[in-house]
Amino acid sequence: MSICKILGGSLFGSMIKFLPKFLLYLLNHHKTTENLSHQSYGMRMPRVSEKHFENVFVNLPPIPVQKQIIAKLDAFFREYDILKEKEKKKGRNYSRV
Repeated sequence: MSICKILGGSLFGSMIKFLPKFLLYLLNHHKTTENLSHQSYGMRMPRVSEKHFENVFVNLPPIPVQKQIIAKLDAFFREYDILKEKEKKKGRNYSRV
């Protein structure tokens, strides 16, 4: 399954629905990236096989719950960015969570 199919907003036709931004947060979660890094191969351009993604099962919440999660994470990162900018002006520099 290509990432293009995933980013369309559904998997396997119309059986499983999700919001692309929810998938973005899910794929960027530290547990997901840690798992994928253990499954990756290649030195110059690490990649994960399509077969690995076919065997990954994710318990997706309903669309309204995905919207709530996205709203909370967006609010958190907005606040984080504001605080990071204030700290940067004070001469401190923090990397993004």
